[in-house]
Amino acid sequence: MAAQNESLIGLVEVPKDQAQVMLETGYMYMEMGDFQAAEDVFMGCAALLPRSEVPQLGLGHLFVSQERWNEAEAAYNKALELRPQSAEAHAFLGEAYLLQGKGDQAIPVLEKAKQLDQSDPPGASALAESLLEAHSQGTFSRS
Repeated sequence: MAAQNESLIGLVEVPKDQAQVMLETGYMYMEMGDFQAAEDVFMGCAALLPRSEVPQLGLGHLFVSQERWNEAEAAYNKALELRPQSAEAHAFLGEAYLLQGKGDQAIPVLEKAKQLDQSDPPGASALAESLLEAHSQGTFSRS
């Protein structure tokens, strides 16, 4: 129960469960195809929680889904600026690089994700490993 009472400190104190609902709203809008509403929600969360990398990850996912590559990279890099040891941010940045055909940039970032992921089960590490395997099989090669 302690996790439910945790708060995130940003511009104002936000209970963790309320921040989660706000972020999930951004993903819901993204799933519905209302990209502007999703961006507004993620930007609002980023402004409200300027020390959290999580809203930046949401923005990165949104921008990747729209192939807004420069903005996606900027969002993931901002997430890494806020939390350099984020295995998820490394994995998602590596994925964005691969989707653009930037394998040389992706490999070290994905390797770093694997190194950093200490979770059980290892989500970011498994994603990074899958992306590296797909890259080695030519899945992301540009014809």
